[in-house]
Amino acid sequence: MLTSIFNPTLFSAYDKLLKLGLKGEAIVDASLYQRLHEEEMEYFLDDSNYDNFQIFCLDEPLTLGIGIYDREQIAIGAYNKTGEGEHIAMILSSNEAVVQWGEDLYNQYQKQARDPAEM
Repeated sequence: MLTSIFNPTLFSAYDKLLKLGLKGEAIVDASLYQRLHEEEMEYFLDDSNYDNFQIFCLDEPLTLGIGIYDREQIAIGAYNKTGEGEHIAMILSSNEAVVQWGEDLYNQYQKQARDPAEM
């Protein structure tokens, strides 16, 4: 998952799933990283509580979100502001070409991302 959206309810749901062993990876953008610290919720940036999860951070803010599910389905969201979660476009697809495009885009951001401890 690549996200720039501040959503404590969603983060709490992910926390429960990750504690149950859900395997995953997340990249948060700079705006979300900052917002989590401002709201004293930086514990969401600590992946040491989970066996199968890693979290990374980008130095730049984004208006994009990507969710890849079992490499067979993808959700790509575009937003009008960083951190606000107001969708202007959302693509949900299981089309192989779209999934591959989204994975490639995600991988580009992953190469730029860093461990939160480094920030």
